[in-house]
Amino acid sequence: MNKQAKTLKQPNGLRSYLSKYLGVYVFLLVMIVGMTLISDKFLTLSNILNILRQISVNAIIAFGMTYCILLGGIDLSVGAVICVGGVLCAKVINTGANIYLGILAGIAVGVAAGLFNGLLVSRTGIPAFVVTLCSQSICNGMAYILTKGSPISCNNEKFTWFGNGYVAEIIPVPVIIMLVIFAITLFLLVRTSFGKHLYAIGGNRDCARYAGINIERDETICYVISGTLAGVAGVILAARMYSGQPNAGDGYELNAIAATVIGGASMTGGIGSVAGTILGALVIGIMNNGLNLMKAQYYYQTIAKGVVILAAVLLDTYKRKLQVRKQLEAAAHEAKAESAKNQSN
Repeated sequence: MNKQAKTLKQPNGLRSYLSKYLGVYVFLLVMIVGMTLISDKFLTLSNILNILRQISVNAIIAFGMTYCILLGGIDLSVGAVICVGGVLCAKVINTGANIYLGILAGIAVGVAAGLFNGLLVSRTGIPAFVVTLCSQSICNGMAYILTKGSPISCNNEKFTWFGNGYVAEIIPVPVIIMLVIFAITLFLLVRTSFGKHLYAIGGNRDCARYAGINIERDETICYVISGTLAGVAGVILAARMYSGQPNAGDGYELNAIAATVIGGASMTGGIGSVAGTILGALVIGIMNNGLNLMKAQYYYQTIAKGVVILAAVLLDTYKRKLQVRKQLEAAAHEAKAESAKNQSN
C-alpha cells in the first residue's frame, strides 16, 4: 500500500503544478492567440465574462465528474439531472412558493439521482456506465413528463439573478458559485482523508480494501456529490434561460467528461484533480466561444470536442505505458544490481 500511495501522491508546489499542467497551459495560450487573431471581439471584457459565465455550469458538473472518474467510474446521468432539476425548480417557483424552496427542490433531485446511482454501483457491482445510462434515461423521461415537452417559463427576478445577475456589477453570479464549489471540492480532495481514499480506490481497489477503506461508502458519496452538483447546475441553467427546459442539459455529460479528461484525469482511475478540471473547462469554453465567433455550426463543436477527448485519452494511454516501461526498467536494473552484489559476496 505504501508503494501505491507514493505513485498516487499528487505533486505539491508551484513548480510541479506548472510541470503537470504545462501542456494544457500551452494549448490554452495557442487557442487564445489564435482566436484573438481571428476575431477582434474575442479578447474583450464582455466576451471574457461571457466565456466565464458559459463555463460555470460545465465546470460545476465536471467537478463532480472528476470524483467519479477518480474511482475509475463515470456519471452519464448529469445532463439529464440538469434537465429534471431545472424543470422541477421552475415548476415549484411558479406555484408561488419561495424561490429557495424551488432551488432546494431542484438540488434535491440531484441528490436523489446521485444516491440512486451510488447505491447501485457500490452495492450491486453493476458497471457505472450501465447504471448511469439507465439513470439518464429515467431522468430524461421525468423531465418530459413534468413539462409535457414544453419549457416552463420562470421570470421571477430574484430567481433569474442566480443565472444572469452580477456581483459588484461586473462578476457574473454563476462564476462566483463555480469558484465557491471549486474551493470546496478542491479542499475535500486535497486536505481530507476522503480525498486520499478516492485516489487509493482508483489506483488499486484491492489494496484500498485491504487497507481498511470503506469503498462502498466512499463510492456512494462520490455519486451523491456528482448528482448534487448536477442539480445545482440545473438550477443555474434554468435561472439563466428564464425557464426549465426538458432538453437544457443535453450533451453536458460529454462536456463534463471532456473537461475532466483534458484536465489530466485518467479514465482508468487514480489520477486527476479539480484544479486540472477547471483548466479543461476553460479549454472547452474558449473552443466553443471561438467557433461561435467564427459562426461555425454547432455540429463542428461536437466534432471538435470528440477529437480533443480522443487526443487526451491517447496521450494518457501513452504516458501510462511510458511510466510502466520506466518502472520495469528500474526494477530490472535494481534486480541486476542486487544479483551482482550477491555474486561478489
